[in-house]
Amino acid sequence: MEIAKLVLEFLKVLVWPAVTLFVLVFFRAETRDLFQRLRSLRGGIAEAEFAEQAAQAREESELAVAGAAPSTDVVLPFRDELLSAARSKPEGAVRQAWQTLERQLEDVVFALGLKRRARGHIGPLNVDYVASRLVALGLPQSAGSALVDLRRARAQIYELGASSEGARDFIEACNNIYRQVAEFLASQEKAA
Repeated sequence: MEIAKLVLEFLKVLVWPAVTLFVLVFFRAETRDLFQRLRSLRGGIAEAEFAEQAAQAREESELAVAGAAPSTDVVLPFRDELLSAARSKPEGAVRQAWQTLERQLEDVVFALGLKRRARGHIGPLNVDYVASRLVALGLPQSAGSALVDLRRARAQIYELGASSEGARDFIEACNNIYRQVAEFLASQEKAA
């Protein structure tokens, strides 16, 4: 009797894993479809979050551009190609636009003799720090805010992914900030 109770307890423990395994195997096609839908739902939400961040950065950058009288007709290098690439490869287009803007910031930091990062920080260009220094020198606050928003959105692209609409907003925001920073640098060089 003792052995029968032991076997019965053992079967009770195994019944749910066995039922789960049976359902997964028997309904594997349906289970796979369910997981695909869940994954695409998560991706859609993440892409919407990135698109919202990119739209916010674009609005900030448009405020910066609207507040200044354009003295040059500066455009983000390869802007049209990046906008076209945003339809098929939005993440790649976002990365390329950001790298172009970051290279421009490196050039501005060098030209103005600024530090690349706050004291005690190591690593690559600290965009938040550089933005705050440029704002202190006269770059519009909205341009500095948009630059920080772009950095945050770009940092999340690996996790969130990007929709083509979000990528287009991001690229346009990069273009606006690129133009604003170029005009700011030209005005700084004239003043010197």
